[in-house]
Amino acid sequence: MRVSSYLCLLLLLCGCAARPLPAFLTPKDQQLFVQGMVELEANVEKPAAFVTLQQVYPQSSWTQKAQTISALLETIRDQQKSLSRLERDKASYRQENKTLKQKIDSLEADRKKLKQLLIDFERRGG
Repeated sequence: MRVSSYLCLLLLLCGCAARPLPAFLTPKDQQLFVQGMVELEANVEKPAAFVTLQQVYPQSSWTQKAQTISALLETIRDQQKSLSRLERDKASYRQENKTLKQKIDSLEADRKKLKQLLIDFERRGG
């Protein structure tokens, strides 16, 4: 009987642990963190919930996690800006390379003409 009581209690506790806590039992700082993550999923650039979390609960472990995520997002934005700048530079360099290739081809054609003129000049006894 005792074993079955413990088993029932264990099953009840496991069932409760599998579900998230109701909002009124979840700490407010954790609620703000979760709200900030939802805002991030909705593509909000700087979640207001993270800002509130950092202002109201500066010592919370959830605040530290939010700051880490915010720092990572800032790093990603900076890298995206750098990537965009590099893509623009790449396009510019491709255009410059194309222009230089045309100039090289033109100079090569002029060199061939000059070489032919020199050959013709030497044949005439010049």
